[in-house]
Amino acid sequence: MSTKIINIAICDDEKLFCSELEAMLNHVAVMLNINMEIEPWYSGETLITQISKGYRADVIFLDIELIRLTGIDVGLYLREELEDMCTQIVYVSSKQGYAMQLFQTHPFDFLIKPITEQQIMAIMSKLMKIWSYHNRYFTYQYGRERFKVPYDDIIYFKSDRHKVIIVRTHEEIEYYGKLADIVSDAPPHFFMIHKSYLINGDYVKKYTFEFVEMYNNHILSISKAYRKEVRQRISNLGKERFDEI
Repeated sequence: MSTKIINIAICDDEKLFCSELEAMLNHVAVMLNINMEIEPWYSGETLITQISKGYRADVIFLDIELIRLTGIDVGLYLREELEDMCTQIVYVSSKQGYAMQLFQTHPFDFLIKPITEQQIMAIMSKLMKIWSYHNRYFTYQYGRERFKVPYDDIIYFKSDRHKVIIVRTHEEIEYYGKLADIVSDAPPHFFMIHKSYLINGDYVKKYTFEFVEMYNNHILSISKAYRKEVRQRISNLGKERFDEI
């Protein structure tokens, strides 16, 4: 069994659903040979209170129609108040039609009740693959020294003539190099939107046919040559629809 513990939160006001989902997750953990710690929460307020005290989950299975604070409220608290882009959110609901509201919180997936163990297996399998990539570092050389930057901290790469600019969550780094040398080794959630931009899909805040807005509020153009591919890549990251203006 993997020594890494995957912390999972279930937030739903239906206690029976929480118990059923916890049983599915425990069975999936055995089949995937992974170590999980699962915590159920029965209201958005309780979960937010615990998060404010330092509780963190790798993934939250989050009901949308909670009694007071909704699942979307909880998601917005994570993304906007805490600027937490690492916790994966899987929304669950008995209804469809939340696509645009959910996009604001950058969810990993959206499930309609009743859910099946096969769906949970697919989600956890995909998450394990993603997490294996997210542990990687990008290495670059400046002068005679080599430096390592976690891919998770990189919002996007920008090409500027003979230089590459690494735009991180808290700084920008420049070094002499080519964007083309980065693309082939970058994790799968990085993709080109323009010959000058290689972006981290986890940091996309909004998108249209012509541009993406990143979580640092930088707006980047999507060139015509990449529009079809960008649309597909964003769809593969779990977005529910692509808006055109």
